[in-house]
Amino acid sequence: VKQCITEIWDNKVIAEEYNRQILFHLANGCRITELHNFIPLAESTIKKRVATIKKALDIDNDRNLLHEVIRKGLL
Repeated sequence: VKQCITEIWDNKVIAEEYNRQILFHLANGCRITELHNFIPLAESTIKKRVATIKKALDIDNDRNLLHEVIRKGLL
């Protein structure tokens, strides 16, 4: 049950359009501080979303974030 809940939470976080855009741009080499140029959100909001994604996937840094997202086939 815990694993299913985790998978549902992961999918919900990744399913949000802005979160997918954030991951897409990060995977293409953009820095978090540059993302507000491509996504109509404030830099602080983008940072909070990245933190939420990392928390949902139990990831501690940005490099592992992209690796894990790609490994899980979420991007």
